[in-house]
Amino acid sequence: MILGNRWHSFNRDLVRLKTGLVQFFETAWTVWLRWAVIIGLLLAAPAAGILIAEINPLYVFIVISLPIGLIAVQLGLPRFDLAPIIILIAAAFIPISLPTGRESRIVDSLLLTIIYLANWFLRMIIVEKRLHFVPTPVNKPILYFVIITLLSVVWSMAFRDPLVTAWPSFPVVQIASAIVMIVSPGILLLIANHVHNLKIFKAMVIIMLIAGTIGVIRRLGSIDLNLVNDGGLFTMWVVGLAASLALFNEKLRWYWRVLLLVLTGAWVYFRFGIQITWLAGWLSAFTALGVIIFMRSKKMLLLVLAAIVVLISFNADYYLDKVLADESDESGHTRMMAWEINWRVTGSHLLFGTGPAGYAAYYMSYFPADGMATHSNYIDIVAQTGISPHNFPLDFLSVLAWLGYEIMFTDFKAGVILLKLWPMPLLPVP
Repeated sequence: MILGNRWHSFNRDLVRLKTGLVQFFETAWTVWLRWAVIIGLLLAAPAAGILIAEINPLYVFIVISLPIGLIAVQLGLPRFDLAPIIILIAAAFIPISLPTGRESRIVDSLLLTIIYLANWFLRMIIVEKRLHFVPTPVNKPILYFVIITLLSVVWSMAFRDPLVTAWPSFPVVQIASAIVMIVSPGILLLIANHVHNLKIFKAMVIIMLIAGTIGVIRRLGSIDLNLVNDGGLFTMWVVGLAASLALFNEKLRWYWRVLLLVLTGAWVYFRFGIQITWLAGWLSAFTALGVIIFMRSKKMLLLVLAAIVVLISFNADYYLDKVLADESDESGHTRMMAWEINWRVTGSHLLFGTGPAGYAAYYMSYFPADGMATHSNYIDIVAQTGISPHNFPLDFLSVLAWLGYEIMFTDFKAGVILLKLWPMPLLPVP
């Protein structure tokens, strides 16, 4: 009896000791973390002043921002609802990438996307012990695409042309490419399941407008400071968001509308006036702007089209002769040639394609001197996953187009909600 009482007393003391140690270390960790950040910043400030004159300023920026970045990731990783904001900020403003041992690099936004999706998937498997998704029209095309992509990896390895020589690390390249293909639409599922507050999407719009403002000031002001990643479809999104807010949001004050229209015009001027030879830079933005103006007023669209016709007619020698000829020589012929070369491979692998990045091995084996990038996501997807009854780009875009049509005549708030189903600023676009 006495021995039993002593044993229970010992257990209670052990529990108290354990609880006390846990509380001590938790408190100590918090205190030490605060002091480490404070001391680190105090030391980093003078060190940055010395190093910035000696080495690449980008490396100094990375070293200084690393403690802040680690704290931000630690606080933000469990918050799936903050994922789109954190990833968008990384993609737009933080030019950090990790080497892969080859020419390609892993950008920070892609790495964050993979971390968030892996964390979400593992939580469903280990903690919740079930896979579940909020019902949305995009679930089926995305999940179907994931399955087809995984099948194409196995298929391409098992049935690769025996005349094709693949280097030893090529399977790793294919698996990495498959992960990139899966996480791009996969982040949409995460957003649809965890982001239910309209403020998140409003914050994303504000971030894009801030990035667009900084980017156009840098471009037109010829400032040699790369603060914003404004490649890919960046212009389309800035122009689309700014024009939509200016034309449809009646709650905005007049001066905000004017500033948004100025931002729209500045990007149109830069892409179409100064950088017109880059067709992909302004064509997507013009298409989005045309759809927005059409939704606002058909008469306004006719006036805009008439103004464009007049502009081109008075400068026909420049636009039709020089610009069109330069674009055809620079991109037009090479793009069509790249698609034709790609079809030489894709045409013989319509079932599950050549696998992620698979056509690279065929290029190197069959025509190493002629292989070129297609610069088309749609052609690349078909080449890598084949042609199936449910083609991912067509299914996906059809669903989004139908959703957009359904809410086209509703209020502005419903239009912003469509961002929940189309987080294109997060998608890696070449």
